[in-house]
Amino acid sequence: MYNKRAITYFILIITCLISRIAFLLLSCYDNFELFNDSFRYDMLSNRIIEGDFNMDVVAYIVAPLYPWTLALFKLLSEEYWITLAVIYQFGLVSISIIYLYKLALLIFKDTSTAVLASVIYIFYPLSLWYNHTLVQETSFQAFFIFFCYFFTKYIIQNQKKNLVLASLFFAISLLTKSHIVILIPFLYVIFLVKRQYRSLAFFSLIVVICCLPFSITNYIKHNVVTLSSHG
Repeated sequence: MYNKRAITYFILIITCLISRIAFLLLSCYDNFELFNDSFRYDMLSNRIIEGDFNMDVVAYIVAPLYPWTLALFKLLSEEYWITLAVIYQFGLVSISIIYLYKLALLIFKDTSTAVLASVIYIFYPLSLWYNHTLVQETSFQAFFIFFCYFFTKYIIQNQKKNLVLASLFFAISLLTKSHIVILIPFLYVIFLVKRQYRSLAFFSLIVVICCLPFSITNYIKHNVVTLSSHG
């Protein structure tokens, strides 16, 4: 059983990587031209390297994690930072394929459904479109899948380690792209209906702690309190 599942994981990862490499080579698009926000993240990562942690781009304050990630790659290699970023994003999406498969298996308890969900995700046009582009979408998508898997597993199995991982990946997703905040009321309802008040408090505490440094920075610089982006 485990060998069969390992083979399934391997096939999904290889299919994911080949499809993305093929799209990268055949589409002839560079890492910036598919999404104008790429230039903004490039600029913000340069700002971080210079010691300026201000994520304000006039229209709104940008979520910090992706610009910081690009800044890290630039510090590792000034010449090959784009290659490192693409490898990172291809790696993230490949790992997220496995967790989407496991999530579907957890919910539907059917391997065919799990494989179908994974294949749809692999060849979903917008996913292919953005995976080599220097924007936060690929990272957010992967982190969101990780959160969904561990949160669902926690709800089903009630294991604290899954709550910890779900809380961390929710915070990481939030620091990558703020759209995930729309889930907070629904998550709170789930906790309250199940009368898991301590789990609700723990989840909230982890998210706040992870976002606190960025919130303090924004308050000092802009007199604005925000967990992530407010754009």
